[in-house]
Amino acid sequence: DVCSSDLGVSYRAYNNIVYAATPADRNYQKLSIYIPEPYFNSRPLNGYTATTAPIFVPNNSSGYMAASVMTPSATNPVGLALSRGLIVVSPALRGRNINSGSAPSAIVDYKAAIRYIRANKSRLPAGNTDKIIASGVSSGGALSAILGASGNSDAYDEWLEGIGAGDAEDKIFAAASYCPVTNL
Repeated sequence: DVCSSDLGVSYRAYNNIVYAATPADRNYQKLSIYIPEPYFNSRPLNGYTATTAPIFVPNNSSGYMAASVMTPSATNPVGLALSRGLIVVSPALRGRNINSGSAPSAIVDYKAAIRYIRANKSRLPAGNTDKIIASGVSSGGALSAILGASGNSDAYDEWLEGIGAGDAEDKIFAAASYCPVTNL
């Protein structure tokens, strides 16, 4: 879908993509990809091009509850990132408030979403998979920090294999962790 909004930039949305081959919960193990429209016309945006634009992967987990896909608006990080020329991949993640959401499901889902991006990089119309940036606030900040600190660790392999995560790296370029909950 081509979307126009109050962001100052039109974008294309690819919604509800399941990122695991054998998901434990299809309602949460999905993501949406948002790409600024100028990249489809070989035009730069804020100094980025379709091949150089970083990929911003925010999560809106709160209290380690399940997180939904975030949609762009002028008042959230997804809209701000798009308006600045970043590609946005917004994953939903399982959390402690759903049956399949006990630990470590949220971080496993976050890693699976990153692996999906990398496993499908040749199919993405835009985005630099070497410049993936995770972000979140509170428990979302903690998840972003864990994602950044555990890139390519084999500690989660059992759970990643259990949901059929892609065979790709899950390391990221940077984590923007705001007010991370680190002491429970």
